[in-house]
Amino acid sequence: TYEQYASSYNYDEIDGDLIIPSTVTYSDKTYTVASIGNDAFTNCPMRSVTIPSTVTSIGKGAFTMCTMLTNVTIPNNVTKMGDGAFYYCYNLRSISISDNITSIGEVTFMYCDRLHTVTFGKGITSIHETAFSGVSSLRNVIWNAEHCPNSYTLPENVTNVTFGDSVKHIPASLCCGLRISSVTI
Repeated sequence: TYEQYASSYNYDEIDGDLIIPSTVTYSDKTYTVASIGNDAFTNCPMRSVTIPSTVTSIGKGAFTMCTMLTNVTIPNNVTKMGDGAFYYCYNLRSISISDNITSIGEVTFMYCDRLHTVTFGKGITSIHETAFSGVSSLRNVIWNAEHCPNSYTLPENVTNVTFGDSVKHIPASLCCGLRISSVTI
């Protein structure tokens, strides 16, 4: 199976950029890469990752402790991202979240200490209160969620918020307690 192949891969051979292919061949059979499994790349020394448009889900802890990872764009075909998917990726600087992801779970970006900019996709309806815990550098939020969750407050260090054209409602608690220097609507 492909899982046997993937589990035998030597991650020390990755030097910088990881490009996940849209298909893989194993034992003369071609498989479409449709998901990234739980803990698939934990502790992998990559600086960037390219996720193909064939991927629809990212498992729990898939990129946990990828401490050299700096930027990630999650393709629009991704509809599910597991808890802790990017936990402790402390060099992660920016992330763009797919328009089709509706929920950001527990500790998804916890301790991504250098995360500076997050772009939320249109589909976000729920964000767990610990999703961005320990993210002290987050300053810029681009909020495209059409129906912002009423129970979520952005981390206190956010200073710049941009609301996209698709936003239909901005909940009262979203920016509560922030020292905002710039809001763009």
